[in-house]
Amino acid sequence: MDHLMPVSIQHAPEQAMADNIVAQPQPKTLSSTNGLILTFLSALIAATVFMFHPNVLQDGDTGWHLAAGRYIIEHLQIPSTDPFSYTFHGRPWVAHEWLAEVVMHGIFATLGWPGLMLVFGLFFGLVIAIISLYAQRWLTPVTATSIAALCFFGLLPATLVRPHVLVWVFLACWVVAMLRARERNTAPSLWLAMMMLAWANLHGSYAIGLFLSAVFALDALVSTPRPSPRSAYIEIIKQWALFGLVCLLAAIATPSGVEGLMFPLTVSTMKTLSMISEWHSTNFTSISYFSFALYLGLFACLFRNVRIPVVRLLLIIFLLHMALTHVRHQAVFLIVTSLILIEPLGRAYLREGELPRPDILSTVARHWHHYRWLLAALALAPTGLIFARLLTPMQRPDSDGSPSKAISKLPAALRTQPGFNEYGKGGALIYAGIPVFIDGRADMYGDKFMQEYFDITSADDLRKWRVADKKWHFRWSLLPPEHKLTKYMDREPGWKRFYADKWAVIHIRQEPIKASAKADQIRTRLR
Repeated sequence: MDHLMPVSIQHAPEQAMADNIVAQPQPKTLSSTNGLILTFLSALIAATVFMFHPNVLQDGDTGWHLAAGRYIIEHLQIPSTDPFSYTFHGRPWVAHEWLAEVVMHGIFATLGWPGLMLVFGLFFGLVIAIISLYAQRWLTPVTATSIAALCFFGLLPATLVRPHVLVWVFLACWVVAMLRARERNTAPSLWLAMMMLAWANLHGSYAIGLFLSAVFALDALVSTPRPSPRSAYIEIIKQWALFGLVCLLAAIATPSGVEGLMFPLTVSTMKTLSMISEWHSTNFTSISYFSFALYLGLFACLFRNVRIPVVRLLLIIFLLHMALTHVRHQAVFLIVTSLILIEPLGRAYLREGELPRPDILSTVARHWHHYRWLLAALALAPTGLIFARLLTPMQRPDSDGSPSKAISKLPAALRTQPGFNEYGKGGALIYAGIPVFIDGRADMYGDKFMQEYFDITSADDLRKWRVADKKWHFRWSLLPPEHKLTKYMDREPGWKRFYADKWAVIHIRQEPIKASAKADQIRTRLR
């Protein structure tokens, strides 16, 4: 038997090599399968939550976005002056988000509220899928999905049927494109400018995309190995400058043109923004989805020696400052920061194996025959979800931002008369075809008018209200039940509480308004 041992030993490596060749694809296939399933499930859960949660319809701005889309389709033109208020009627106003508004109205006119929830839910799920798929190039499927889930919870408070949700997908794709370009040490493809063209006409956040391009261009320069020839720096500048120029040209191909580039800055520097809820500073008096995500991210970075390139670290700090300054910017911070941190986390926590891993989608595309039954099975769930959402009746529930029942009680004769409405209810009034005193388009009204409004509603007496009443000749008011001004209106001579429910109170003027040139002018404008 001893003479057989060498033979056995001699063939063992060959047999092991053959076994290894057969078994080698299996771990990759298993990892890709697990990653695909986990990504699909996380995206499906995110989409389902959005599609069936009525709170996504409670924002008042949804109404004026739909009305703007309706106006554009009916008139076949993008408004350049305000068509919705009587206070600023005819004043310059450009529908910066016209493309998103046309899409929203088109969906709503065809499929109603279920259709809007369906499409926005699919976009929300796609954001989570993009984060998960990119993360799996650097992390295990479970860890990657956990990061995507953390983003899902952090984004939940901002999940509304408004254009910003649609462009979260653009933001995530943009950051991934920047990161992949840096991996290749090249500038992104010029075809990415087509995404910028759509983004600039969907939402004002496209300016963040231009800003990120400049940041990653600087990252490319700073990360160039030293010493390097001067030609290497010149080549980097040329590549990124060309990309930036093409994207800039795409960004100004909007109704606002070059002036649109200043729109995000103009809005974010308004002095009265702090009085609007979504522009409040982040509150840490209690644990929120955002604070939980922030604390967990800090723990993950501090627990291990996570090394972040200096330019990207400065970007994270800047975005954190924005998120702490305004609640509205929390979503941008979560999406951008989570994607930027994925590679450093992977290099700190995964010390074995080659990084980055191949893309799951590329792997599935190359070996689709191995995944055909899995793909077929996975396709059934979203198909069923789509049918379930479209076939389930859904009406927009009454809320503080959409008091539909109260608005329906406003007498028809008063709908073309000047009224005073609370800021958050303006969008619902516009959607109902009623000219408003004010609504969510703070950029159009400007600081002066916004301050006048807040002075009226926050005063400890009715003096400010009476000054405004003398100017605008109000015939009705629509206010929240708990509002300070509502209680004053109950005692105001010549006014009567006409209707009240959980979300709104309507007061109607009982005494006639004295004739004046100003009153006649307002009535003529409202006809």
